[in-house]
Parts: sequence; structure tokens; C-alpha cells
Amino acid sequence: MIDFEGYYLVPPDQVAYIETRRGGGDAQYGLFLGLSGGKELGVWYRTEDARKAAYTKLARQVEIGKRQDREDILYRLRLIEACINKTDKRTLRIWKQLQQLLHLESEETE
Repeated sequence: MIDFEGYYLVPPDQVAYIETRRGGGDAQYGLFLGLSGGKELGVWYRTEDARKAAYTKLARQVEIGKRQDREDILYRLRLIEACINKTDKRTLRIWKQLQQLLHLESEETE
């Protein structure tokens, strides 16, 4: 989850864009996070330096979150592949043992 200045917690896969804006008043430097569903979350800063630091931190969190999601998916795929390979070998071994027990000839040997 991405922590957006302690105000919002957002899953990294739902982030569509990060945007900066200028406004009026006391806090005139805005940082906005656009979500894939169309919703937009924003925080206003008093100084441009504070906004730049928050932007850098937010962009890093989004990138790390998305990379972590990809690594998790790849890890799960490798686990599934290992289970399939193990199951195939085990199933083949069971069939061969069954053939031997029933004294059957395989189609490959005929």
C-alpha cells in the first residue's frame, strides 16, 4: 500500500498518474494522485521544496509497489510451474507402477 502523506492509503496497481498543480492561498503547491477508477486525491503544500520531496517519495513508493507486485506474480507462477512438473512426474510414476501391478503393456512398447 502506498502512504500518501498519512492521509490516504492506496494500492499501487490503482495509481494512474501523479500530477502537480499551482493554486492560490496559503498552500499553493498541490500534489495529486489519480486513480484508475477516475478518483483523484490531493494534498496542498506551502513550499515547492516540500512538494518536490513528497513527489519523489510518492513516485518511488509507486514504482516499488508495482515492482513488488510483479515479483509476487512471477514467484507464484514459478511455484505453480514447479508443482505441475512435480505432479506430472509423480502421476507418470504412479501409472507405471499400476501397469506393472496389472501386468499391462504400454502402447509405446508394442
